[in-house]
Amino acid sequence: MPYLRYVPASEGFIPDDALVVGHESDNSKLYGAIAEHNGCIIPGKISSRSNGAIVGCDLQEHLKNDYEILCIDSNLVQWISDSNGKVPSNAIPVGKHLNGETLYMGRAHYEGALIPGKIQSSWRCLFSTHNGQEVAIFDYEVLTFKNPSSSTFEALTTEPTIRNRPARCSPLNCCQLSCKRFKMISNRVLRSSSVLFSCCVSRDIRKIIRLVPASNGFMPDDALVVGHEADHSKLLYGVRAEHNGCIIPGKISPQSNAAVVGRDWHEHLKNDYEVLCADPSDVEWVKGSYGDVPSNAIPVGKHLNGETFYMGRAHYEGALIPGKIERSWACLFITHNGREIRITQYETLTLKNPSSRNIRALATTTLL
Repeated sequence: MPYLRYVPASEGFIPDDALVVGHESDNSKLYGAIAEHNGCIIPGKISSRSNGAIVGCDLQEHLKNDYEILCIDSNLVQWISDSNGKVPSNAIPVGKHLNGETLYMGRAHYEGALIPGKIQSSWRCLFSTHNGQEVAIFDYEVLTFKNPSSSTFEALTTEPTIRNRPARCSPLNCCQLSCKRFKMISNRVLRSSSVLFSCCVSRDIRKIIRLVPASNGFMPDDALVVGHEADHSKLLYGVRAEHNGCIIPGKISPQSNAAVVGRDWHEHLKNDYEVLCADPSDVEWVKGSYGDVPSNAIPVGKHLNGETFYMGRAHYEGALIPGKIERSWACLFITHNGREIRITQYETLTLKNPSSRNIRALATTTLL
């Protein structure tokens, strides 16, 4: 299914499927990004040589260490010429002014570069940034969905892609678009008590581990395999989801339309969840028991009372089933046939050969 998503990132990190939206005068690539500035969510740019995204506001450019990257197959979008603040009906809304005005991604040629920026209809122009300043450009290209259906047009009109967001935190909003629907997967940050997903984790870890928001059975191509069903042909992938104020590690299979997490001795289906994505060569499973986890164990969840959950797995009735390691219960909890199973011997998901910096980051960060 074609999809559009925003990947929270920081300190120059760019996902492999980031959308190229322009280039510098030396033809080095520019990627689409959004970031918060003074209460506005602003479309902007980032290059592989930068330590942050750049957005424009109040006629100046601003470097942002925390941002979100626009990720989509380039074959699913197209750039349409327009001018004077106008945008086509299938333009992709990717930002919002503090006053409620929707901002769109545009780009234009300027001094040998093809520079992306924000289309602000109230100013009748595209604002790009160059050499520390905002530049107003009246003829530009607009980022749009290619060949959207009538239902997509309606969704684009009524459902802005980006909502107002808390400063200094990147919510895990993700949008999926197809010819039949345009649906917000989630318009909230997964919360555990007052703890929010941290966007200030070590850049080294962010390169290794990603949590991708998803729904209704969708799984990214680089989802991490964490187990299998009893017949071995059905793989299980690592996820986490919210249940009664807790963020709980769990599982999903390609044959399912929902993730499964365990709580209060029952399993629970979750239509909205996050998928754990990583190169399997960057992680390893380490044996443990009775709630013990190694120092490089990856924290992927949190109890309402503040306790950290880790991803574990164990063999049970011919299957290799992932679940949550809950240290206060001195065990791993997995789900099977509708209920939770308590297991004291298990494997823990860990970073392989972590640096001392990563160890410190894991010790102080409870949600990736």
